[in-house]
Amino acid sequence: KSTGSVLYVKANEYSFQDNSGNSRLDINSSGNVTMPAQPVFKAQQSAAATLGAGYTTMTFDDTVAQAFDIGGNFNNSTDRFTAPVAGSYQFNTSIRCDSMNAYFRILISKNGSTDPYTNLHAIYGVPSGNYESLQVGGVLYLAATDYVTVIVYAVSDTNWNSQGEGFFSGFLIG
Repeated sequence: KSTGSVLYVKANEYSFQDNSGNSRLDINSSGNVTMPAQPVFKAQQSAAATLGAGYTTMTFDDTVAQAFDIGGNFNNSTDRFTAPVAGSYQFNTSIRCDSMNAYFRILISKNGSTDPYTNLHAIYGVPSGNYESLQVGGVLYLAATDYVTVIVYAVSDTNWNSQGEGFFSGFLIG
């Protein structure tokens, strides 16, 4: 037992809890490990929007159906996930874009950067139809208080639509 935490053992099941009894790490008798307070979120787009050329920070909402935010690290006002601790984080996003006539880039951006070499990104050419689902995912190392957003770059389209069917998710790996 260390200061500020308690280990409970019961029939080959272990639970590390804080002084308030909140579970922080559990190991069941089968060896499955869960961390109920581990930062994880999924935010959804909740409305369509008509957008223009250049860089656009996409909007999301973690209060709509099927969305969640364990740890309260996603901010609906800024559309940012802010790292509560330093570590490696997995992020994923998908944005449906309609009326595309040129190439697009999608970024999972660290601290507002649009540099494709220091962020997660993908490039999409002119779609065979009128729409495309832009997707990217991967791992970023974040310091505590670094933030992550989703940015879409339209090279020249001045009137394209984000259909409100996208999502942005992430979790702390360790």
